[in-house]
Amino acid sequence: MTLHPPALDTRVELRWLSPADGLWVADRRGEYAGMVERLDGAYHARSARGRALGSYEDLGSARAVVDCGLQAPPSAPRGNTRIRAVAWTVNAAAVLTALACAFAVLR
Repeated sequence: MTLHPPALDTRVELRWLSPADGLWVADRRGEYAGMVERLDGAYHARSARGRALGSYEDLGSARAVVDCGLQAPPSAPRGNTRIRAVAWTVNAAAVLTALACAFAVLR
């Protein structure tokens, strides 16, 4: 006898809560499913894992993206580019420092 895990029902609708002005939190079967936040005149959607799903002009579009679990289109903003540039620079500097130390030790 083979046991199979129960099929996931992806049709379960989200329940939306608004704990604060400009913030909507999605709940699916008691589990956090994502959020929408209104900032700078746009609605910013995030997945359950905190990944940016894009910025939208209306709440309905942002909520639909969270509900469907869609990824942001390539043209969608993906957060503060200055912060990402600094993070890449710091990581690159750390790698170069580690390589220089390894070269000095093995020399």
